[in-house]
Amino acid sequence: MEHSSLKEKKDFEIIHSGFFPEKNIKIEVKSGTRKYPLEIVEKINASWISAKEKDAFLLFNGISYSLLSSEVSNDNLNCQIQKTDYKAFFGTNICNRKFIDDENQLANSLAVCSVIETSDNLFPIGMRSENVAEARHQWHTIGGNIEELPPKKSPPYSYIKKELFEEGNIREDYIEELICTGLGRNLHTNKPEFLFYCKLNIDSETLKKIIYQAEDFSEHTHYVYLQKNELPEFLEKNDIVPIGRAVFHQYIELMNKASILRNFKNHTS
Repeated sequence: MEHSSLKEKKDFEIIHSGFFPEKNIKIEVKSGTRKYPLEIVEKINASWISAKEKDAFLLFNGISYSLLSSEVSNDNLNCQIQKTDYKAFFGTNICNRKFIDDENQLANSLAVCSVIETSDNLFPIGMRSENVAEARHQWHTIGGNIEELPPKKSPPYSYIKKELFEEGNIREDYIEELICTGLGRNLHTNKPEFLFYCKLNIDSETLKKIIYQAEDFSEHTHYVYLQKNELPEFLEKNDIVPIGRAVFHQYIELMNKASILRNFKNHTS
């Protein structure tokens, strides 16, 4: 059965869908830092100054990476990216998305997020707090922006592991399986994100105990733990960050076709 209600929200799109192990994600980094036209730079600066006056403690202008292009070829997810910064992303995608007609002039900073399933088959979803710059008071899973490119490692995989630990106190040895299920986009902001499924070898009671000790726990006020059959109704009736809806859509759609764990093993064997 296809859960089309998630698609009917029309607040996300799936750019690429499939199972992409770490070795099958290829990142090409274009040299230099992205440049923007003067009128875009003026919008970026004005938005940043205004926002800093209101929420200075929430905004930090760190490195991020623009998605320039992507394609799937020979089972590989190929992405070309270029260095930019959060200020450019905030000033284009967040504050001026409606006023910039050319999507190529948006920063389109890449991020990651993941469905999480505990060993007793429950799915945590968190309510985002006041202590975040984006999507306050909306439900979302764990994720974040890609801020650096670790040498000899896949940025999407290394960063989702980083976010799982920092937001959820989920160490690598708690992860039974981790697989990228595609690339999606928040249609409200045009922000692209790598989508993941993460199966844990710890149960929900253990996760509930450790998650509140996470370094960045304050990004969420609390979590609900849902059974698989509760997901479609929860996602349809609640205010979910669009990319959060996308990552669960991928989980539901792909699980309707085949077992994620079986496909992961087939792709990596």
